[in-house]
Formats: sequence, structure tokens, C-alpha cells
Amino acid sequence: MDKLGQITGIIKNDLDVFGKRMKTYTHTENAYVSDMLNYILSSKGKLIRSLLVYLSARMFGEPTESTHSGAVLMELIHSSTLVHDDVVDEALLRRGKASANAIWENKRAVLIGDYMFANAMYIATQKGEHKLFDLISPTIMKMSLGELMQLDIARKSNFDEAEYFEVIENKTASLIATCCEVGAYSAGASADQQHSMRTLGMLCGMAFQIKDDILDYSSQDITGKIAGNDILERKVTLPLIGALKNSDPRSAENVLQYWKNGKDNKYLLSLVSKFVLDNQGINYASEIMLEYHNQALQQLDGLNNNKAGEAMQQLLDFVVERKK
Repeated sequence: MDKLGQITGIIKNDLDVFGKRMKTYTHTENAYVSDMLNYILSSKGKLIRSLLVYLSARMFGEPTESTHSGAVLMELIHSSTLVHDDVVDEALLRRGKASANAIWENKRAVLIGDYMFANAMYIATQKGEHKLFDLISPTIMKMSLGELMQLDIARKSNFDEAEYFEVIENKTASLIATCCEVGAYSAGASADQQHSMRTLGMLCGMAFQIKDDILDYSSQDITGKIAGNDILERKVTLPLIGALKNSDPRSAENVLQYWKNGKDNKYLLSLVSKFVLDNQGINYASEIMLEYHNQALQQLDGLNNNKAGEAMQQLLDFVVERKK
């Protein structure tokens, strides 16, 4: 059994309840919308966000109805942002399948993403989970801000590392932080404990996104080719920022000019990939990722060390060790 399988094993019953709640909460009599939802939600991914909700809850008590509602909310919000991301990025694949926009085109994809957001908020209000609503609403705003900032950064002539960290804190880490806070809240953790869990989630989320950025360069298919989706979408990530800092000014300027004005995507992919690898961009990003990981482990040390806490440590390790 792999590490993620071991982690999910201790909350198998929770995940069974989660699956049933997801089906109940997203049920609709509209066949067209139902087909779209079933297709999008059938690609479950790793369920990292719901895992974080349940593990955070079990660190302080037993899962409650608020825990199950929170887990569904987090996954619905995450899935809706992926649908919107694919529209913005003009991506035709998501988790190895055709993306929603590839099947139903952009207008319908945007609207089903909006529907999923609204569905999440409706669940919170119908269940009387006003605290969950209070936690989630600012998170959605931060995620949207992060995406807008990322588009803006790609147009600039200089890539600022501080801006990059602000982007990933908003677009990725804020939701993961909220997952941990929601889980702790739902199981009756104190205000201080909820705050500590949010900090833990924020550190985990930063490491998670940096790992994703690294995998864009290091993930390989059976032919050994570099993936490079972020490069082709002109997303400024930490490996590139690190390589620019490590390289000589002339080489950096050459890459920046083609990044801004180049038309040949195949050449851009080759140019930037080689530049990042030659100038230790992967190592630079990996060191910072591990700093966030170590800070997250230190944060966890001061919290409950029960079985859920041990599984949380395994999950933190998985975030930085995963191959995809």
C-alpha cells in the first residue's frame, strides 16, 4: 500500500460518509447539469482537501455533521476552481480526461463552475453552518485574487519572488489552510487550536504549490519528455525565478525576451526547461519547499500527537515526496 493509501486507511469510514454526502448535496433533477457534475466530480484526484478536513477534526475529537459538510464544501470549491482554471488556461485535459471546457466549451464550463461555487454556499446556509460560510467566503476571494495576480505577473518584465509567494498563498495555500481550520473547528477545537491548524495548513499549502511547480519540470511520461504546461501557459513559477536569480544577466535577458515575445512554443519549452535545469532552478525551489515543509512539521509538533496527528505528518511528507 502506498503512503496515501495508508493515510486514507485510518479515515476510511469518514471518506465513505463523504462520498455519500457529496452525492446527496450535488443531486439535481436537471439531467444536463447532473451529467456535467457527475463527469467533473468523477475525477476525484487525491482528495487532499477532504483528507485535511477529516484529519484535522480527528486530531481534536470525532467528526461531526459540520466536518462532513466542510469536507464536501472544500472539495466542491476546489473542483469549481479547477474548471475555471482550465477555461483561463485554455486547457483541454484535466487528470487525463477531457476538461469541461473541451467538452462543453467555455461558456458552459464557466457557468457549471459558478454553479458548484453556489452549491457550496447553499449547503453552508441550508445546514446553518454560518461559521463555515464565514471561513470560506474570504478564502474564495483570496483564490480569485491569486489567479488575477498570476495573469498580471506574466505580463511584467521582471518576475518578483515576493509577488509569486503572494500569488500561491492566495490561490492555493489559502484553501488548504481553511481545510485545516474547518476540520479543527468542526470537532470543537479551541480558537487557539483552530488558528494553529490554519497556520499548519498555510505552510502545507505553500509547500504543495511549490511541489506542483517543480513537477512541471520534473514530471515525465514514458518518453521522458518534460511536461512544461506552466511554461506554455506563461505561468511564472519558483523554479524559473530561482534560475533567473542564479544565471548571468545576458542569459536571463534572452529567456525573458522570448518569454514575452516568442511565438514558437516548442522552442520556448526547450529554452526555458534547459535554462531552469542549467541554472539550478529546481534545487532552488526544492530548498524553499522543504523549508515550508519543516515549518509545518514544527507547527504540528505542538499539537495533538494521536493517530490522526501521525497521519497528518505522513500527509505533510507525501506533499513534498509525491511524483505527481
